[in-house]
Amino acid sequence: MKSLTRTVFLLNLIGCLLIFFPETSFAGVNIPWSTTYNCGEWSQGGESPSCDGLRGYGNWTCSGNREHITSAANNPNGGGGKGQRHWEGDGTNRNSGSLAIEFNSLQPELWVRWYMRYEKGFKWSPLIYDKWLYFNPGEARAVVPEWHGENTNIWVNTSGNHRSSAANGWFAVMNGPTSDGRWHYYEIHLKMDTNGKNGVAEMWIDGNIKLSYGNVNFGTAGGWTYIVIGENQRSPNNGRCMFVDFDDIKISNQGYIGPLGSGGGGKAAENTDDGGGGGCFIATAAFGSELEKHVQILTEFRDKILLTNSGGKKFVQYYYRVSPPIAAYLKQHEGTRSLVRFILIPVTGAAYLLLRINPAFLLAALILAISTLIYTRHSSKHSHR
Repeated sequence: MKSLTRTVFLLNLIGCLLIFFPETSFAGVNIPWSTTYNCGEWSQGGESPSCDGLRGYGNWTCSGNREHITSAANNPNGGGGKGQRHWEGDGTNRNSGSLAIEFNSLQPELWVRWYMRYEKGFKWSPLIYDKWLYFNPGEARAVVPEWHGENTNIWVNTSGNHRSSAANGWFAVMNGPTSDGRWHYYEIHLKMDTNGKNGVAEMWIDGNIKLSYGNVNFGTAGGWTYIVIGENQRSPNNGRCMFVDFDDIKISNQGYIGPLGSGGGGKAAENTDDGGGGGCFIATAAFGSELEKHVQILTEFRDKILLTNSGGKKFVQYYYRVSPPIAAYLKQHEGTRSLVRFILIPVTGAAYLLLRINPAFLLAALILAISTLIYTRHSSKHSHR
């Protein structure tokens, strides 16, 4: 009993220390990554925001309107925090600056999910293009998901090609020529080619697949290193600058992410996945953010250990079936959240050890611990004879 108590204490200690000691420092962010812009209000023009690794990109304005992180841009049905407000004006390429997120390593395959809304009444004359994101701008491997005329489109710089889906663009999504002012969910999947002709480009809007290509030439460049959020456009016609808001962004290299509340790992048209890339619902609800240290470790444990074997995959699938209502309950009951956090701390400590320590060393330590326990008990019995 004493040995069990000591073990639980040690795991609790490791779990608690994770709060105070970061594992590594890096110029970019690890993938998977997400943001709800849960940080202070920010306006472009000074230093980059202190917000989940985001940095300012460009210092131009739209008639004085600057890029902002603000509560006014928050998706009320999202993960909390704030949102990013981007401004677009009439004519060609009249917009505020942007925000960018840089990765700490080359990413040959990415899924990017975000929510976006245009100010109600936003219109075009006509819509030529509007770039939402920009992967490695100015480089041969640059990629742009965008509206392009009446189509949804992924523009590829290497070949200058437009990978479009006809009549699936602005008019179809907004149900007319002007913005409906609502939040819409977008997701893209990019996979770098290895031979100049087998790259993948896919796009979903509001859960419906809009385009899917498996023969794209991205330049065989190995992967991408950063994304700019909020870019340039041509031919708005509103008489003033109007806003475009971004929120609840998630980036994965594990598989289809899906909309908020789906848990990720669902089936996406012709795309299937075993559960990686989504959030840990209960841990996120208990600790308050997908970016919290314990949640990231548990997510990594799922992706690197549980999803590498059939038993673990079945457990993850079961978890995603039962956990959403539990997470919803936790969000409304602080006392229960505190209890679950307390329970998860030693669990996280154990996950951390399994992730960071060589399995052979762990096995040897376990055998030694069991042998020591048996020897101690045996010696104790003999000493009382």
